[in-house]
Amino acid sequence: MAGKKLNLIDRAWLLGHRHDMPLHVAGLAVFAPPEDAGDGFVRNMVADFRATRTFARPFNQRLRQTRFPILNPAWEVLGDDEIDIEYHVRHSALPHPGGERQLGVLVSRLHSRPHDLTRPLWEFHVIDGLADGRFAMYLKVHHALIDGVGLMRRLTRMVTDDPDDRDRVPVWAVGAQSGESTPHPPRPRASLDKRITGGLRLTTGFVRAAAGIVREAVQPSNPDAATLFGAPKSVLNERITEQRRVATQSFELERIKRVAKAADATVNDVLLAISSGALRRHLTERGQLPEASLTAAVPMAIRDADDTTAGNAFSLLLVTLHTTVAHPVERITAIAESSRVAKAALAALPQPVANNFGVLVFGPFLIELLLRLAGRTRPPCNLILSNVPGPSGPLYFNGAPLERLYPVSLVFDGIGLSITALSADGRFNLGIVGCRDTLPHLQRFATYHGEALTELENALNLLG
Repeated sequence: MAGKKLNLIDRAWLLGHRHDMPLHVAGLAVFAPPEDAGDGFVRNMVADFRATRTFARPFNQRLRQTRFPILNPAWEVLGDDEIDIEYHVRHSALPHPGGERQLGVLVSRLHSRPHDLTRPLWEFHVIDGLADGRFAMYLKVHHALIDGVGLMRRLTRMVTDDPDDRDRVPVWAVGAQSGESTPHPPRPRASLDKRITGGLRLTTGFVRAAAGIVREAVQPSNPDAATLFGAPKSVLNERITEQRRVATQSFELERIKRVAKAADATVNDVLLAISSGALRRHLTERGQLPEASLTAAVPMAIRDADDTTAGNAFSLLLVTLHTTVAHPVERITAIAESSRVAKAALAALPQPVANNFGVLVFGPFLIELLLRLAGRTRPPCNLILSNVPGPSGPLYFNGAPLERLYPVSLVFDGIGLSITALSADGRFNLGIVGCRDTLPHLQRFATYHGEALTELENALNLLG
């Protein structure tokens, strides 16, 4: 069945796809077994998964198979019988009892492997063998199909707040039974005159915004504002290899909120601050902390709260992390001001331009990626830092309590570190992805986030 053409952002993710730079996003969910689980609970669950052969979008979409599918991409929709469920759904087992380290090693390997572009661009792994009967689910989907926020919302749609609900279906089947393809009715198509007028306004807005970015890069008007390609060259910004390392960390969300309140900052500012502290320590230990402050690209979701459609929908902020500032309170105060300035600048743009600001900011970098220049030139930023909204209460999959939900993002030549946070059921979960060769000891770096948080709490007199 014929599918739709890809938008500009979706096309960019496909054009940048390489065997040594796979561009997928993922989610890692860790569950405890139900109280009434038998010895074969996970094995039987996997069998049920493989027997579930109905697929909702985007899990039934494949790149149209032409001679050059990436150059003129479009999605084609496959029938249920055209999708090889045995390929997409896989069962792995850790040596029992597996710990967080063993889980991280396996997920790192899975996250390093690119998708087969001749198949629907997703994989779902059930990982057995964690201590106390716990198990994990790891879902990865190509970024051309969906962004990180959309992916995490898809994952949370397969779970429920009812521990007695045993009729849940796997993520690829959610909505398929009702023929659902999108949660919103299609909007009326605008007239040709309106589309032309809208296109001209968007183009004019883009030109003005681009001129403003260049002007700020040459002569910044605000010392607190981060500028595109104003980031210092660092070990984070070298060319990467194909091997990834995935590390995780989790905190009580209440700790994060207390720090935010005491510092007159936001939860997102606290994430930036503890990551800044962890980076400062990690790079100092290796003698690789730049003299100038590191900067972060901070994706901002522009989806409605109930929007679970495929594709990409996000904008972007650039924030200075003030890694040159030693005192943790001074650092978070400066970070919060840089974030405020970036948000104000984005809010001042016309809405259509703001919604596509990520394309404008990262357009030059995407060109560098395609020309294989990224990692050899000055980076647009040093790392990607993102905060994804998640569910607030306890959730279950067929009686199995969801303990942790980690977002797992992607890295590029020239930007070899990505940190994503997700708040879920009173926890603040971090998924950290880096290039294994250019940024070793990533789990140690993850633990430094906890020490940076404690340092902030001490400096703000929050620890009795």
